Order: sequence, then structure tokens, then C-alpha cells
Amino acid sequence: MPQTYEFDHFLPAERDESLPLVVLYAAPSDEQFVPLFEGLYALAARAKPRLQLAVRWKPDTGAERVQGYVPDFAVEAVIKDGFETVEVEDVAGACSV
Repeated sequence: MPQTYEFDHFLPAERDESLPLVVLYAAPSDEQFVPLFEGLYALAARAKPRLQLAVRWKPDTGAERVQGYVPDFAVEAVIKDGFETVEVEDVAGACSV
């Protein structure tokens, strides 16, 4: 029996020890992901499931192959009413690259 973890996503949602457990390590960008997932999902989503599906997301290696791929990060600061802020000089414009 494969090990189960708290981060596993099960279908049916509650772990059923009477069903065979299939663990799918999934990367949605993999071309085989959709047909394999749909087949396993069909067996696990029935009124009387034939198996228990556990999905574990694996790192998407497809993103590494895209030239010029840059992760998208964003930060937002929110000032709540009642706080006074000081004006900050734009030092980024003063730097030369």
C-alpha cells in the first residue's frame, strides 16, 4: 500500500482503505496528463468507485524549457487609515545599469 500524506488530494475525498490506492504524480503541462487523469478520474468518481485516486502535484518541468521564462512575483503594501506615511525618494531611477 502506498504511503499517504496530508497534502494528498483524494477522490473519493475521504480515504477508503477497501479501495486500491493509485497515486498520480501530476504535472498538468505533461501531454499524457489529461488522458491519464481522465481515465483514473472516471474510475474513482463513480457512484461505486473502483479505486481511490491520490493526486500529488510535481514541479512543472515544462516551464524550465521555455526560453526567457521568468517567474512572476508581486508584492503589495497596504496602508490602513489612520497611519501617516513618509514620502520616499525614488532611488531606483538614480541607479545606472
